[in-house]
Amino acid sequence: MRRLLLVMIMVLALLVPLAGTHAQDGDEDGVELFVTADDGVYALFLPEGWQAADEGTFLGLASSPAAYDATSGDEPGMVKIALVPVALNELSDLGINSSDSLDDMLNIVNGLMLADVVEDTTATVDTVNGIEVASMVTSDDGWDYGTLMFLLAPGVYSYAIIAATPTEYADQADELTELVLSIGYSPGLNVEFDSEALGVTVPHLTGWQAVEEGALLFLTSAETAAPTVDLAEGEFSLVVTAFEGGDVGEGSLAVWSEYVDSEASDPVTFTVEGQAVVQVTYAAPEEGSGIGGFFALQDGDQVLTVAYVGYAGSASRVWYPALRTLLTIAG
Repeated sequence: MRRLLLVMIMVLALLVPLAGTHAQDGDEDGVELFVTADDGVYALFLPEGWQAADEGTFLGLASSPAAYDATSGDEPGMVKIALVPVALNELSDLGINSSDSLDDMLNIVNGLMLADVVEDTTATVDTVNGIEVASMVTSDDGWDYGTLMFLLAPGVYSYAIIAATPTEYADQADELTELVLSIGYSPGLNVEFDSEALGVTVPHLTGWQAVEEGALLFLTSAETAAPTVDLAEGEFSLVVTAFEGGDVGEGSLAVWSEYVDSEASDPVTFTVEGQAVVQVTYAAPEEGSGIGGFFALQDGDQVLTVAYVGYAGSASRVWYPALRTLLTIAG
């Protein structure tokens, strides 16, 4: 029942001051990228004025320093968020089977965690930015609580609670849900592959496989490693390559255009670990797999770029492993 106890700690933490500190890097537009300092497990782009910290058993967020220290929802405009990752092999600690639907998962956890608060623990399931998420809203002690269950990363689910003053929640429910779903999560890149195409050692997630084709390195969760972006539901890949000359953003767009039919966003540049990184995202396909986006940076005379791939909108579940892979290769 270890994970059950951790989730209970997370729920209680919303009612007391959060303890951690936050670390951020700024981008060209003043938006800040938060990355947990010690292990880099979490990353997200924080709205202006927000705070974030890895609280050990969960990730804590708040709309301001005052909200971070709040013990009740009496003051207007406050939002607190707690997110705990739950690996597939730990779901049984909560009485959940990996085959259960997302709404069943959330109903079970809410029944355990919020039994004294919630009379009706019936969750609903929606698709937000291509990501399937179960949700439910309730109120207690001056807070509105939105509880969420969704796939955080390959093999890892998340139970999240958004606690906000009622007016704040009513006005920003969709935006707050999108903020939670935008959080990047990456277990350790503990396996190394010596790439002949790139001439470097590339780290990847445990259980993933590596295969090269020409100048492209494919890192994939699929059981059968193949140099393709055609994946089944529940499978993910990162694709790594490098080229010389050309603009970082436009050059990378040209590289990945062969594999993408959907509309691309404008390139966005931000700074992380002292590196200027360009990100482009693609509109998610309604069905089938596709590249969700890529990161790129200038590394000496060449441009390194890593694309992240998944089924429909699920590619966003591996944006942060893609960024970590890029930064690790660049060193």
